[in-house]
Amino acid sequence: MSGSSSFRFIRVDHRIAHRLSDLGQTPDPEPWVAEVEAFVFGSGLLRALRQQDVMVLMLEAESIVGVFSHSSYRESARYLNAVLVGVGHRGHGVGSVLFQAAIEDAASLPGVRHVAWVVANDNKAMMRLARKVDADPTFTTTDGQWLFVSDV
Repeated sequence: MSGSSSFRFIRVDHRIAHRLSDLGQTPDPEPWVAEVEAFVFGSGLLRALRQQDVMVLMLEAESIVGVFSHSSYRESARYLNAVLVGVGHRGHGVGSVLFQAAIEDAASLPGVRHVAWVVANDNKAMMRLARKVDADPTFTTTDGQWLFVSDV
């Protein structure tokens, strides 16, 4: 998996799952952050440990700075379930590296031609990241979220 040379990526398994807590939880989070944190620390972790999804930690030195997860979406597509930058690492460009790594990791699987993700309408940071990978929303959902699909 590529990315910044100062970062390394490791898949979450039973031996390192306890390190997810190093990311910290956001005090008084926006709704979309609360949803992603609930997924990462709950059902997403369980699905990854059962090897139904892929969950990858991003480390700088030995410090966990972020995590992403993706799962099967359709025959030739993967769905980004979560892209989460640790509380103490936000606002430093980590999200851009993490998001790009998530797309590259999902795209590296055999037969994958598309990567999809949903962004809350008022999540400006994620909207900017989607634009960086030349993705445009395909439609909006009834709850005010945008579905993005990127050809890879």
